[in-house]
Amino acid sequence: MSADAIGSIVAVSPTPLSTYPPGGTQTLLGINAGPFVTSSTLTSTTAGDPATGTSSASATVQQLAVNLGILGSLSLTGVNSSCSATPNGATGSGVIASGTATVDALPPVALQAHAAPNTSVNLAGLGTLTLNEQSTDANGVLTVNAAHLVLLPQLGAANVVVGHVQCGGAAPAPSVTKTAAESSFVEGQTLHYTFHVKNNGTQQLSNIAVTDNGPGSPTVSCPNATLLPGASENCTATYTATAADVAAGEITDTGTVTATLPGGGTVTGSSSSLTVPLRALSITKSAIDADFQAPGETVHYTYTVTNTGQAPLTNVVVTDVTPGVTVSGCGTNQLGPGQSTTCQATYITTAADVAAKTITDQGTVTATDSNEQTVTASSNTVTTPLAALSVVKTASPARFTAAGQTIHFTFHVTNNGTTPVSNISVVDTGPGAPAVTCPATSLAPGASVDCTATYVTTDADVAAGKITDTATVSGTTESGQIITTTSQGVTTVPLAGLKVVKAVEETAYSAPGQTLHFTFTVTNTGGENLSSLAVADNGAGSPTVTCPVTTLAPGASTICTATYTTTEDDVEEGRITDNATVTVTDPEGGAVTATSNTLAIVKCTPCEDHDHGGCKGDHPGGHEHGDENGHGHGHDGEHENGHENGHGHGHDGEHENGHENGHGHGHDGEHENGHENGHG
Repeated sequence: MSADAIGSIVAVSPTPLSTYPPGGTQTLLGINAGPFVTSSTLTSTTAGDPATGTSSASATVQQLAVNLGILGSLSLTGVNSSCSATPNGATGSGVIASGTATVDALPPVALQAHAAPNTSVNLAGLGTLTLNEQSTDANGVLTVNAAHLVLLPQLGAANVVVGHVQCGGAAPAPSVTKTAAESSFVEGQTLHYTFHVKNNGTQQLSNIAVTDNGPGSPTVSCPNATLLPGASENCTATYTATAADVAAGEITDTGTVTATLPGGGTVTGSSSSLTVPLRALSITKSAIDADFQAPGETVHYTYTVTNTGQAPLTNVVVTDVTPGVTVSGCGTNQLGPGQSTTCQATYITTAADVAAKTITDQGTVTATDSNEQTVTASSNTVTTPLAALSVVKTASPARFTAAGQTIHFTFHVTNNGTTPVSNISVVDTGPGAPAVTCPATSLAPGASVDCTATYVTTDADVAAGKITDTATVSGTTESGQIITTTSQGVTTVPLAGLKVVKAVEETAYSAPGQTLHFTFTVTNTGGENLSSLAVADNGAGSPTVTCPVTTLAPGASTICTATYTTTEDDVEEGRITDNATVTVTDPEGGAVTATSNTLAIVKCTPCEDHDHGGCKGDHPGGHEHGDENGHGHGHDGEHENGHENGHGHGHDGEHENGHENGHGHGHDGEHENGHENGHG
């Protein structure tokens, strides 16, 4: 059988409806629902306000008896169902003061008064009774049943409803309000739109989507796709203004929101029109000076500012993004549409600019309209190049040893700037000022060329111990400026020289085990400092040589020493031949070497004449050495030394020494010494 609602009241805004006329009291007589026979009195009320989207309803039955025949019966008192609704939702309740349910001949079951929503009572053999039943449909309409009996399927699955009311608020509809963060625009500017979406209805909205109806139809992003009744969110979109927008003078735009109802229906809402007007400035920057060469120069700029918008502008201010630029001399700070003004600026170059090789600069302008809205524009970027040359002078060979040698100079010229340079020439400022030849006279930025010159050393260079030289390069920039640069540092070609003289204290040896004492006099005869001095004795046993110093300034000397103990081999050989090699390091890290004179020390046989201590037979020390202005001559088995202004002569088996201004003569088996101004 069909469902029967005993006391059905419906109130859904904006037009409240009811099964019965609102207000007053109605008597239910003889309502026949199949085997159900009942009579009672229903009191109902309904109310609604379309302007506010509210509604309310109530249904009251003081006493009701439902006869279910042989199945049982239902007895209720104080039945009341009520509800109310707003655009944000609906609430209600269904209560009974008391009641019983009887199944067959079983004792009656007491029913709960003021039960919680949707309280279920199982009536075995009969069905299910729900007290205070509440449900909301897809359209947000709330249904309240004070009591709802559902019979078992074998009993026909009949429904008996007591105290039925329905309430619904205003039809759910979203709204959207569009705003822009920018109050105006210029070409290329990004506009940031906000779409404030709100669910004004009583149902949850899903699949929320906003469409921007303006130029370009930018994509709108929303943080949430679902909104509860009364909830809101901000969706966003960006748009870059175009030349067409500038030509139109404004951007006119609207937004539309769509959403899906719980029941599957679609609702929409549209914003009012939003207009963003054009307000625009332009600024052009120019450099008066074509280039710069060094720190401390003044570079001059101009700025041309134009009002390219549709509104008069005031408070026009020009600034520069580069610290240190001073702007002055603007003709006016007010510009009507299409009007322009020119400003001046200066800048002092720095070492950092030279290191960067360019000055990159840009100006900005700000202004306000009649509503104090600010507009800003940036100028083109101006680059002022560095005009710079460098020259590095080198010599080959890096050292000279005498007058008359040819030195080949190379002048490596580089354009270190960022602008081309022409008419390049190099001047050698060193001795003789040799002519310099360059294979190319124009250089692009970063390019290089090697120029050359030759020079022949002189006695003056030898006397000076070095050649000191510099060079100057000059050229012309594209702007006609002449730049001149001198080579960094001084090019020095030093005189190279190193000398070592080896000597021995002992005149001879006669047996193994005797100690010989060697000296090595090392002299720096060149024009540069020498370091890491080391002497190697090339004789028998390679004795270790000790030097008191390891560095020598130009002209300085040091005496190194070594000792050697004679051996049986030396006695058998009858002669010790020996020289030495000295090694030093020049300032560039190169090795410089020199080899000493050769000593020939011979074995001797002791003489019987103990007074003279001479040797017999082989004479000790076949040693030949000539010092400054001295001469020495020696033969096998003899030792002769000639010192300053002295002469010595010796024959077989004799030893003769001639010292300063002295002469010595000796014969076989004799030893004669001539000392200063003396004869022996």
